[in-house]
Amino acid sequence: MSLTLGIFDVFTYAIPGSLYLVLGAYVATRLGWVDVGDLNTSPSIVLIAAIIIASYLAGHVTYPMGSNLGHLLPLWRRSIDDARDEFTRRVPAAAERPYVRADLSLLQATAESQQGEVAQEISRLRAVGLMIRNCSVPMLLAVVVSIIEAVVGRHPQAAITAAVLLLWAALAGLWQSQRLRHWANLKTLEVCFWIADIDTHVQPAEPEPARTGGIARVRRRRRRFSDR
Repeated sequence: MSLTLGIFDVFTYAIPGSLYLVLGAYVATRLGWVDVGDLNTSPSIVLIAAIIIASYLAGHVTYPMGSNLGHLLPLWRRSIDDARDEFTRRVPAAAERPYVRADLSLLQATAESQQGEVAQEISRLRAVGLMIRNCSVPMLLAVVVSIIEAVVGRHPQAAITAAVLLLWAALAGLWQSQRLRHWANLKTLEVCFWIADIDTHVQPAEPEPARTGGIARVRRRRRRFSDR
């Protein structure tokens, strides 16, 4: 039996989950709940496998925290429409093409099926963007831990320095995350521009009448995909 992890498994879930484990291990050690030295008695392969599995699970469980954090900073958020507007400014010939207004998740699926190797860059940008966003949450939690360490610990200056650096890294990560995911949306539109007959296969997403709440539902669907 073989186990294959995709780019989203590693970047979006496992790496942020490992930060939660490191932070949890540090807190547990400082409180005297765990002795890290006892781990040396465990077989290396078993220990590594346990860390990988725990990181992957922690990344899945804590994913909503990163998603909610991204919604708390609306001024930094870039929507799918922002990518469309920038793309049509760069490529005026595409402004009237139907595919530009089609659902972006469908466009990405089309790019992956027609231009597999090129579309891997889209997945990489999106996965790295989500990784950085999800890593910002444990960094912010580490800021809280550092502040507590500054109050009760023996090295307040080091703790305060760590808190400032972690806060800067978390905020910079949130900003960069939006930037990378915006690039992924742009890349999707750029790749689909060169797919022959794409306009005949996809149609612009038309919102339902306002009286049925269709516009709100379309906007929610767009936000959910943009949040990925």
